[in-house]
This record gives sequence, structure tokens and C-alpha cells, in this order.
Amino acid sequence: ACSSDTVSMYSITECFWAGRSDFCEIVIAKSPVYGKCLFLDSEMQSAETDEAIYHEHLVHPVLAATAGTPRKRVLIVGGGEAATAREVLKWSPEQVAEVEWVDIDGDLVNLCRRHLSWAEDAVYNDPRLHFHAEDIRTYLASHSAVFDVIILDLPDPDVDELMSGPESPTNYPLYGRHFWRVLRDRLRPNGAIVTHCGPIMPG
Repeated sequence: ACSSDTVSMYSITECFWAGRSDFCEIVIAKSPVYGKCLFLDSEMQSAETDEAIYHEHLVHPVLAATAGTPRKRVLIVGGGEAATAREVLKWSPEQVAEVEWVDIDGDLVNLCRRHLSWAEDAVYNDPRLHFHAEDIRTYLASHSAVFDVIILDLPDPDVDELMSGPESPTNYPLYGRHFWRVLRDRLRPNGAIVTHCGPIMPG
């Protein structure tokens, strides 16, 4: 894996799948140190040894902070491994009534379900969960729903792309200022947004 100023190398003992979807290069492989790993465009995204720590800390604090709101509507953006959905659906229907899960790459979601298996079939089949293989910008432009909690589980943004301004209602930088405004407009009163900590610029 590499970025502008770092290079990381991982020893791999088994490759479960390698190829391209319509959106990225995908490798699902086993590391003797990290267990099963997901790489997107040569960057490690998740590893079996610590994915639960990441996903638990992404999900449970925000749901606990909004526990005073019953039967919440939750929006998950990204999260192809289904681990974010897994953690959200651990909450009772009295706390979480509906989960809209939007990930642009349906092929990635299917590959993760088959080869990573970090979420049981019960997660995918939970009647509260509705999956959309769609760009979040298109989804937000075509759906008027509002949410009590929005959880962003996306790869780190392209910092250069953040410098560009919005071009259309469905074409603007993820994590850019316009993106945050759109998400804010989809929050109910007392709602909350949570994201991982990367090179982002909330506006």
C-alpha cells in the first residue's frame, strides 16, 4: 500500500479474491499477522484482528449518545464489509427501527459477504436493513428521508479533490463543505453524524 509519503508492505499467505469492480481494485487476502484483510486500491481498509475495535467505536458511542431518541432511523454510508451494519443492528428495534445502508460498490459488498464473513446472514437478512448499491450523492438527491444518526464508513478522501467546489447536485467531493451541508440537512433535530478520523475538513 502507498500514499504520497508512506509505503507499507504486508506478507500474504493466501489470496481469496483479487480483481477490479467498477469502482476500485479489490484484494481479499490472509496475513499471518492481521488475519483476513481487505485492500482497496492497494490500501488496507480492514483487518480481521482489529476490525471489531474500529467498528464498535464508530457505532456504539453515537448510538449511546442518542439513546434518548427511540426507534431511530440510521443511515450508513460505505461500510462494504457489513461490520458497521452488524454493530448497528445489535441495538434493539426499540432503539434502532430502520437502517438505510448505501454503498456505491455492490460487487464489493457481495465479495466481503462471501470471503470475509464478518457479518452473519442474520445481519444481511434483518428486516430493518435496506441496502442500496448507489452513490451516496445520487441517493441523497433522489430520497427525501431524514435520519437520527448518520454513520460515515468511507475510505479516506482525496485531499486534492476536497479543494474543488460542487459541480452539480450529484457531483461534489465527498467530505467537502457541500457534502457536510447536505448531510446536516438530512439530520432530524438532536441527530448526530459520526465518521472516522482522517484528513477531513468539516464545514
